[in-house]
Amino acid sequence: MVLFASCACIGLAVSLLVYQLVRSDAASGSSSSLRGVDVGEHLNLHEVLLARSRSERVVQPWVRKLAVVFDAATPSGRLDLLIQTASTAGLASQWPARRIARARTLCLVAGVVFGFLFFGRIGGGLGLLMGVLAIGIGWRGFDVFLINRARIRQERISLDLPDIADQIAISTLAGLSFEQAIRRTVESMDGPLADEFTRFLHDVRVGQTRQNAFRRLQERVDVPDVTSFVRSIAQAERSGVPISEILQIQADELRERRKQRAEERAMKLPVLMLLPLVTCVLPALMLVLLGPAILKLVENGFG
Repeated sequence: MVLFASCACIGLAVSLLVYQLVRSDAASGSSSSLRGVDVGEHLNLHEVLLARSRSERVVQPWVRKLAVVFDAATPSGRLDLLIQTASTAGLASQWPARRIARARTLCLVAGVVFGFLFFGRIGGGLGLLMGVLAIGIGWRGFDVFLINRARIRQERISLDLPDIADQIAISTLAGLSFEQAIRRTVESMDGPLADEFTRFLHDVRVGQTRQNAFRRLQERVDVPDVTSFVRSIAQAERSGVPISEILQIQADELRERRKQRAEERAMKLPVLMLLPLVTCVLPALMLVLLGPAILKLVENGFG
């Protein structure tokens, strides 16, 4: 009972900390307002401090100290990897470095709290198993969330790239320049790859070279097909080959790769279906077919 009460108090403290961290993030950069006090030349520092709310005087300083601890809890190498994963997932603006570090630490704390709570309430082997599972989810849950978002976005980019490359090739054959062809293509399409090409056009517009803009695009999406596409265009520019021809060749190759990936997934389906077939379908089928015979053997014997 004492363990349950302590875990409940820790969970309440974590909830309060999350609420205060969200408030502090939303209020970052804004100045604290004084309520009902005219701050003038004759107002001393004590009156200024007393004019603030209790949250600003007591709670927020502790929240800022805990935020510093939470920011430093994630190793720098792991944090850099999570930042790159968030950028690949298209969440770089919603999840900056500080928010990623705090969210990951809060997930770990919540996992530990729920783990001890399960162990204290259930006990035994099942409680220990559920506690370890809760701690593992808290340790890896946020990472898995970002990785899954990045993987889904990468798959969408791989599916959209052949169509976009084909449209860019058609536009360049019609007489448009490369940037104009990309602009015309992204205006008629939507999706993560169209958003990335929009950022590419913005980088070129602000003065970056095409190679640097393409390199940034390649680092953001982290898709092998996009890497091959970018390298082919860069090589065409260096060798003087018309970009329209390279784009047509790349569109055909990308479309063939997409077809091969679809065929590979179709070939994997029978193997993946074996597990539910063996564990779920076959036992029930054998029970229906052999159940009456087994019951009759039990009643009458082999005579």
